[in-house]
Amino acid sequence: MLKQPRCELIFEQSIKSDHTREGYSRGMRYFMEFIEVDNYDQLLQGDQKSIQEKVEDYTIYLKNRISPNSFGMRLAPIFLFYALNDIVLNKIKIKKMYPAKVKVSGFNAYSRGDIETMLSCTNKKRTKAVILVFSSTGCRVGGLTGLKFGDVLDTVRDDCKCLRFYARDREEYFGFLTPEATRSLYEYLELRRKSGEKLDEPDRWVCPLCDYDY
Repeated sequence: MLKQPRCELIFEQSIKSDHTREGYSRGMRYFMEFIEVDNYDQLLQGDQKSIQEKVEDYTIYLKNRISPNSFGMRLAPIFLFYALNDIVLNKIKIKKMYPAKVKVSGFNAYSRGDIETMLSCTNKKRTKAVILVFSSTGCRVGGLTGLKFGDVLDTVRDDCKCLRFYARDREEYFGFLTPEATRSLYEYLELRRKSGEKLDEPDRWVCPLCDYDY
């Protein structure tokens, strides 16, 4: 007998990537909080019209609360969930309510001076390490938040490390750290060790999503 609602299980099993599954589950939690339900089964209560109106109301609610460019990602898990559970939404109507996207491309890359300015604005080891890992590898935020210790790999140089992003996923790729980025990363990790955290397990997060004051 299934221990979780069948509709939730079907939704989770339809997503092949662990990273995508985590993001979609988070998106569903946001939607559930908005319509004030506690579980996936309750998302299917009501007729098609009432469900459609809930998604429309959520779309309107998101305006002026998230970036216009984030609407697709925020609504995608909702569309998938209902499609997998045989609820036909009028997606054309919902998407017509999306705000116009803003241009984010075409800007120059950060210069060395820009990076130095960012580093000078913080004393936190964690923040410095994040800045240098981003600038060194060009990885996305999702790549960094999903990084585990088993994904920090040696290279032919002792002062440079290789990071494996989205390990064992179809999107897996590698990025390389400069000596400065490598040193900053290990200074941050050393502070965590001194605080009593055990960092030997390969499945432990390199950059946990919490407010460590490092």
